[in-house]
Formats: sequence, C-alpha cells, structure tokens
Amino acid sequence: MKYTQTYTDIFLKENIMQRLNELTFDFDNSIANMELCMEQFHIGLKECKTKKLNNTIVVWNFAGFINMCAMELKIYIKSIVSSTNEWEMRTHIKTSYLLIHSFFETYNTIQKDYYGLSYHEEIGNNFTNDLKDIIVSIRHFRKLYLNNIKIIRNKIIAHLNSDISYHISTMETFQLSQTIETLFEFDGILNKIGAVLNKEMKYVMSNIDKIK
Repeated sequence: MKYTQTYTDIFLKENIMQRLNELTFDFDNSIANMELCMEQFHIGLKECKTKKLNNTIVVWNFAGFINMCAMELKIYIKSIVSSTNEWEMRTHIKTSYLLIHSFFETYNTIQKDYYGLSYHEEIGNNFTNDLKDIIVSIRHFRKLYLNNIKIIRNKIIAHLNSDISYHISTMETFQLSQTIETLFEFDGILNKIGAVLNKEMKYVMSNIDKIK
C-alpha cells in the first residue's frame, strides 16, 4: 500500500507512541465522565417531557446531543491514536469524518428550535455574543473542512464507489496530522457550544417556572 505520510505525520506518530499510556488514561477518564453526563441528560429529558417543559426540552436535548458527539469524538480519536496498523487507523479516521458529517445533518435540525428560543436576550449581551461566536466558528469550520468530509462520506462510506481502487486510493491519502487538526478544531467547537449551553442550563433551571 502507498500510504501518504508527511514528516509531520511521522513525528506525530512517534510522539503519540511515547505518550500512549498517558493519552489512553486521559481519554478513558473523559469518556467515562461523559457517559455519566449522558445518563443525567437522559433522566432530565424524561422529566422535562413528563412535565411538558417544552423550552427546557430544547436546551437539554441540544446539550445532550453535544455531549454525545463529544464523547463519540473522544472514542474515535482514542481509536486513531492507539491503532497498530495503518489501515486500521485510516478506518477510524473515515468513521470520525462520518461523525462530523452526521453532526451537521442533525445540528441543522436542532438549531432551528434552539436559536428561536425567545428568552435568549434576557440572559445578557455576553450570552448572545457567545451564540454569534459559535455561528461564526461553525461557518469557518464548514468552509475549511466540510466539502472534503462530504466527498469522503458520499464516495466511500454511505454510497460505496463501485471502483474499489478509488476507495483504497482515498484511504491511502488520509494524513494523520491533517485529521488530528480537523478533529481537534471540531472538538473545540463542541466545547464552545457545551460551555454556552452549560451557562444557559443554569439560567433555565433558576427560572424554570417562567421559561418552561
């Protein structure tokens, strides 16, 4: 196989191997904590639905979605860095790109209800500025990475090209350093959204009778 490997890829792999135990430990802790959070989101959403707190459901649902994506992203990055075979690593890279593509498909639906919540301006200017910053970050990410991710998703994941050599050639071109850059920038967006939602959830829970 003629795998594309830049000098940065080689350096990155060497660095990862030296810190693999430490990285795996950190990923395992993060994933475990996110799983506990997912359970709380699940419980909270059930209670909101029972009490018919429609606005609160929108916020909790969005926050649960972000937490789930962040957790799955950590799982994929862990799988990428701990791979012992080139094809194995590239398979995990391919799957991580599918996660990003699926995120934007679902985000396009969820954000319509979320950004339409009427009380957002009541939280304060800093909050509305944070929302605008998220939108700018997402647009920037889409512009840089999404077209390439869509091609990978459409040609070698969702609708497998009948020419298997095309599939193999595409997998060969994946670069570890480029992938890590993409995934970490995506993780940064998820963290940014998560921080805003955490602030909003505190506001919502303090004003639950008014917001519902």
